Amino acid sequence: MRQAPDRLAGIVEVDETFILESRKGEWKLDHKPRRAGETLSHTLPAINADSVKEGLEPVVAPDALLVSDANRCYPPVAAALDIPHESINASASQRVRGAAHPDGQ
Repeated sequence: MRQAPDRLAGIVEVDETFILESRKGEWKLDHKPRRAGETLSHTLPAINADSVKEGLEPVVAPDALLVSDANRCYPPVAAALDIPHESINASASQRVRGAAHPDGQ
């Protein structure tokens, strides 16, 4: 198993994933990831700017570009971390803007 990186640099894509806490059965995924690079997962008590900042602050490099969906919690996180932020609004059929594409494509 690959060890998680100490720092995420360059374009850092962030997104929330909701997982039910059911322990019933296990899933084995036998496919390759759609994107190359390092990944980190962090369990948050809530999806809000304070929780996201707490999870990202120790691992995001100061010269990173934060790319997210249109969730309103991400701009204040980027501002607090003093890093630039780009958001992609998938509900408005926006999937890519330059190098920013948080949907895994």
